[in-house]
Parts: sequence; structure tokens; C-alpha cells
Amino acid sequence: MLATAAAGDEHARHRLVGWWSAAGGVGMAAGPLLGGALVAVADWRTVFGVNVLIGVPAMIWSVRSMPAVPRGERRLDVAGLVTATLLIGGLVFTLVETPRPGPPEHAGRHRHGAGGVAGLAGFVLATRAAYTRQAPGGRARRMPLVPAALYRDRVFVVTAAQGALFNLAFYGLLFAMSLMLQQGRGLGALSSGLLFLPLTGLIAIANLCAARLARRFGRPAVVGTAQAVLAGTFLLVAWAGTAEELWPLVLALVPAGFSSGLLVPSMTSQAIAAVGPELHGAASAAFNTARQVGGAVGVAAFGPLLGTAQGLRDGFVVCVLACAAAVAVGLLLTPLTRERARATVAAATT
Repeated sequence: MLATAAAGDEHARHRLVGWWSAAGGVGMAAGPLLGGALVAVADWRTVFGVNVLIGVPAMIWSVRSMPAVPRGERRLDVAGLVTATLLIGGLVFTLVETPRPGPPEHAGRHRHGAGGVAGLAGFVLATRAAYTRQAPGGRARRMPLVPAALYRDRVFVVTAAQGALFNLAFYGLLFAMSLMLQQGRGLGALSSGLLFLPLTGLIAIANLCAARLARRFGRPAVVGTAQAVLAGTFLLVAWAGTAEELWPLVLALVPAGFSSGLLVPSMTSQAIAAVGPELHGAASAAFNTARQVGGAVGVAAFGPLLGTAQGLRDGFVVCVLACAAAVAVGLLLTPLTRERARATVAAATT
């Protein structure tokens, strides 16, 4: 939201989103490495202490230094927020609990599944109520959690779906690979963290290249090419996972990391550009929520997939093939964003 508010034009916004994504990429590269070191020299519980040591000073610094965004006249949709949380939590918990046998686990699964269905029904009702209670010109009208202009916009909906599919594949890969390296190949936490660097280390670099490439070739071209490369690379990762040596896996992760780094800022900017400036904050929030839901579903679903084969290596191959399929579906959706993107770029350059 701060990046979109501070940007003077669309290209500036894409650059700022690239820097924002790059900061996350640096954290993603450092996380497995530093986490592995902490686990190796201390205990896995110390990893959670890092969140406090970094998070509290960062929160204080943010409050004191970041510019304030003018407060709008619309109130928060608390009912929509609660029901959406119930919906997402019920969905993820149901996926996590599904493989467990036995009556107690089945009962818990059904309860949380019913909670997800109730959350969906409640979210729909809360959104409708937010619209019916809006008073024209009223100072304190309630803003629906997901404005209708977002889910009625084809480009935004398609981009959000692509973001969810990408996160499903990417975070599912991280989860499956960590288990395959440590439990399947017997590597330590620190060694596994080092092997993640070819994947995560290039993300920040690609984040900073995304805006320049999008300006030259157009965002749909960058998104489509990166998805095609990533889907093909996942096939190489699946093959490399069956090799006895680790170097084929390391090499296969290099293009996966760079193409992944191009996707996040490009898709984020595309989702924001699909709507008017008054909805940039809502579009950014909804798009990132879709991505995080995709990541949570990927981690929850890949746990059972790892157990579908005889060993973790074979299960890893099944998971990576599922990653390739998810990204391929996102690639097939790319043409639906081209027409609007051309019009947006033309307007920005005139």
C-alpha cells in the first residue's frame, strides 16, 4: 500500500514493488541458511525467537519513520474479516487432517470442514450486507473486505489465480525439498539450508530486473515466459531429485529461482494496474491474500503427496510434477491478461 501510494506512475510503482519483493527475497534466502545454523548449534525453538528480536525493532522503526497514508472514510468490514479467516482456516486445516485415519481425526476433519463451509456462507452474507448498508455520501460507510470491482475484473481475478498457483507450487516445493533433503538423504539442517541458496538467492536479483524487463517486453510477456521456464525447470528438478548426486539438483534450481523472482513483482504490479487508484490498496491486499492461501494449500496438500510413493525421493518427484502442473495452468491463463495490459501500457506511455 505504501509503495503504490508513493509511486508517481505505473513504472515507478513496478520498480517499488520490485524493491519490496527483493527485500522479501533476501529474507527468503537468509531464512533457511540462518535457520539451519540455529538448529545445528542450538535448538529448533530458537528460530521463533528471531521473529521477536527482528520483528519488535522493525515494528518500532516502522511506526516512527514510515509515512502515514491518509485515512479514508470507510470502516473496516470486521464481519468479512472474521468469516474469511474462518473460511481459509477451515480449508487449510481440512487439507492437513484429511490423510489421518481413525474416527477421532475424521470427526475433527469434518468439524473444520464444516467451519470452512460456514465461513464461506458467512463471507458471502457479510459482503452483501456491507453493500446494502452503504449510505450514499455517508461518512462512516462500511467497505466490503473484497470490493465488487475486484472480483468483477477479469485481469485481476486471473492474476490472483496465477499468484495462488505460483505460491502453491513454490512453497510446496520448499516444503517437499526440505523433507527430502533431511529425511530422505540424511542431510543436516545447515547443509539443507545451503542447498536452498541456488533457488532463493536469485530471487532478489530477479525481483530488481522485473520492472525493466516488463517495460521493454510488457508484463504479460514476462509473466508468461517466466511461467514457461519455471514449469520446464520443475521437470528438471523432478529428474534431478532421483539422481544420487546433488549437483544436478543445484543446477536445476538456478533457473527456477530466477524465473520465480520475475513472477512476484510482475504479477503484483499487474494486479494493481488492473483497477483504479482508489482500489490499489484493496487489490494489493486481495492479491497477496490469494498468494498466501495458495502457499498454505500447497504445504498442506504436499504432505499427503509425499506419502503416496514408496520413499521420500519418489514422493518428492510426485510433488514437483504437481508444481509443474500448477504453474502450467497459470501459464494457460496468461492470454486472458494481454488485451488489458496492452491498453494500460499504451496509456502510460502517451
